[in-house]
Amino acid sequence: MTQGGFDRHRIGALNGVRALSAFTVLTAHCMIWSSWPGLNLPLVPSAGSAAGMAVDVFMILSGFLMVHTVGARGGTSERGIRFWVAFYTRRIFRICPVYYVCLLATLVFLPHLLDHFAVLGRFLGWQQIFDYLDYSTPNMLLHLSFLFGLMPAHASSTILPDWSLGLEMQFYAVFPLLAWAMQRFGAIRICAVMLPICLLALVVWGPLFREPSMLLLKIPVFCAGMLLSHAANPQAVQRRCVLTGAAITLPMTQYWYFGVDALWVATSVALIALLTQSLGEDSALSPIKFAFQRLLDNRLMRAGADVSYSVYLLQGSVLAMIGGSLFRLPEFVGLNPHVRTAMLFVAVFVTTTAVSFLVHRIIERPGIDCGHWLASRIEGSKAHQDPSASRARA
Repeated sequence: MTQGGFDRHRIGALNGVRALSAFTVLTAHCMIWSSWPGLNLPLVPSAGSAAGMAVDVFMILSGFLMVHTVGARGGTSERGIRFWVAFYTRRIFRICPVYYVCLLATLVFLPHLLDHFAVLGRFLGWQQIFDYLDYSTPNMLLHLSFLFGLMPAHASSTILPDWSLGLEMQFYAVFPLLAWAMQRFGAIRICAVMLPICLLALVVWGPLFREPSMLLLKIPVFCAGMLLSHAANPQAVQRRCVLTGAAITLPMTQYWYFGVDALWVATSVALIALLTQSLGEDSALSPIKFAFQRLLDNRLMRAGADVSYSVYLLQGSVLAMIGGSLFRLPEFVGLNPHVRTAMLFVAVFVTTTAVSFLVHRIIERPGIDCGHWLASRIEGSKAHQDPSASRARA
């Protein structure tokens, strides 16, 4: 069965990409805070780069799935105000409930979290690791409105890794115009016009932000996903190759942040292209594609995708509470660094996953269902929903 040019099995494989991205962030942070020495292997990115690149993969998926979702519902140019109100209702109810609860929880437990992070900071020899935190009322209001990502002083000012949420909300705000422009003038032309503007923004504003939370700094990454979504539709092979090649190239703008490791983001784009585009039955890539689909589209990966948003938001706080307790023990500090990191990872992985399942069932899933219910009322009919797309946080 197809919808908007995609079969559900190919879209389902993106669940695995999303799950792996969330748990890559968790794993990388465990490595950083436990002072893991690494393996010193060539071409293997540092833990810090791996975490940042995993977030970039989330952005690529967002760009892809936003275009897919709108395309499955009929495109952009013929849609009126009711469609877009319903569209944003679904987005808001997908993101806000869990985020607001996590923001409130960090505010309530802030003294305990800071105490545990201080233990980890002393172990690492880091001083004033959270001197930029700001839980004042104005800053909280900016976070509730998601405007904080536009301001360097507020963009990364809580314990949560919410800078990417502000960035994603900015993408949602400009998406209708961007999608219309790509449909009207061509996706490649629009990306070509934006590219020098984004590179200039990286030079001018990039150094001002602790995290790249302003859209101009990251919009090429979102656009890579949008181009892949266009490329996955049935069309001439030459056109598909051009779109895919441009999509693979755009993440190299992130050389500013990752250096040559940005090639890993480009590789992720190539993998998503492989998963989502039709290949001839005689294609040499078909067995590779089938193997990746089996690996990434299964019950375990779908479960991981369901909790990926909660895992991403909660992993830092859980790491602080567990790590701060363990690193108070001289016996734990004295362990082999590889063993120490592995033990911390297992504890954080199990606890974060368990808590995230509860958060997904109690808060996130009801919020998503409420958003779809309201959206269907706004649109005046029961909204058509691809089950595989509903599991993907576009």
